[in-house]
Amino acid sequence: MKEQVFKTTTGTITLKQDTLIFNRLIGEDDSRYRYHSFILLTLVIVLRWWWSESDRKAESDFETFQSVVWTAIFLYWMYPHLKYAFNWLFRFTWRNRIPMSRIQSAEKIETENELECGVRLHLQSGRVKEVMFRREEGYAEKLLQLFEPQGITIQPGLV
Repeated sequence: MKEQVFKTTTGTITLKQDTLIFNRLIGEDDSRYRYHSFILLTLVIVLRWWWSESDRKAESDFETFQSVVWTAIFLYWMYPHLKYAFNWLFRFTWRNRIPMSRIQSAEKIETENELECGVRLHLQSGRVKEVMFRREEGYAEKLLQLFEPQGITIQPGLV
């Protein structure tokens, strides 16, 4: 099979011998978010350890209310970071090489940005790989057309 190259917003995807090879050419744009998530989770672990080690005396009703309010604010602030960490650790795949035989289905995803669209690959392991493309270049459609002869299910795109 001839080698095919698809340009993404952050690099390229090369198809070699029924294997998709993902090459990242541009640095990660979400590295600051990962850093903030790491700092936040470290802070949670340290504070939890400190609270368990310290001797807490009987608190007044106001101190109990104050700690409940601060906990609620902290959890509200922490939710997007925990969601990101969960997705990064358990939902998305980190592989740079994915054999076509491991892809169960694919779907086109629309973004809020009208200049980009993406393809979400669902693997047999239950993990997901999302790749963003520039809409004008049409590589998302070309990649999806590549899956049809392989018997990979193409799901309708979701927003």
